[in-house]
Amino acid sequence: MLALPDLRIVWISQTYAGKIHDKHICDKENLIYPNGINLWQDGGFLGYKPDNVIIRMPLRKPRGRELTQLQKDMNKTISSFRVKIEHTIGRVKIFRIVKAS
Repeated sequence: MLALPDLRIVWISQTYAGKIHDKHICDKENLIYPNGINLWQDGGFLGYKPDNVIIRMPLRKPRGRELTQLQKDMNKTISSFRVKIEHTIGRVKIFRIVKAS
């Protein structure tokens, strides 16, 4: 499912019954993205890097070190963008708008 910050869902994959990882669905669906778009990912998509997209994913704190203030600010920007998407996906699930057949 792809949702935009204005709470519009612009794409949804085939539905899958049971527990299946989002990255596995992306690999299976063989998605093709427009060149140069931002792909806002969370940690569940590590290793998912389609061609010609800009990956936006929060940075993890390095072991034994801290993130710089710039990195923290970037993580905050990414998180504030993604929270709207996650809320939209949550509403779809709560109201059972889409479910596996």
